[in-house]
Amino acid sequence: MMHDKSIRLARLDEAEAIANLVRGSISELCFDDHDGDNATIDRWLANKTKDDIAGWIAAPDLSLFVIGCSTGLAAAGCYRDDGVILMNYVSPFYRFQGLSARMIDFLEASLVACGLATARLVSTRTAISFYEDRGWQRYGDPIPCMGVKGEPMKKNLNQSAAELQTTN
Repeated sequence: MMHDKSIRLARLDEAEAIANLVRGSISELCFDDHDGDNATIDRWLANKTKDDIAGWIAAPDLSLFVIGCSTGLAAAGCYRDDGVILMNYVSPFYRFQGLSARMIDFLEASLVACGLATARLVSTRTAISFYEDRGWQRYGDPIPCMGVKGEPMKKNLNQSAAELQTTN
């Protein structure tokens, strides 16, 4: 694998690289959600620009993290201080190498360290089984989210790995 071992806070000078990673992930990996429809993709990508990402990096209530690789960045994840995970994206080149799992584990552990017992996110259709396999549960009806339907999900962060294995 060509990525390093560390997950670290994103830097402002990485905003463009993060935007490119996220945009590539959505365009190339989330076909089940946008069905290749350019108008849907454009709506989804509308707030994923270099300036938007720079704003997220600078926001006092957000924490945006990255995993580096030899060619730049391999994955990015972000949470809000209230326990909402806003993104967990991997570069299409690094798909199926465990980086999304490493990132979500890191984001969950970070929220626990902040004293939170529950996390929430809105999943794409593409990622629902990924999250369910990690103990996330759907709640409520699907919601419109950037031109696609998102699945509200939550997780009890205090549930142990042993409990997860007995419930799955």
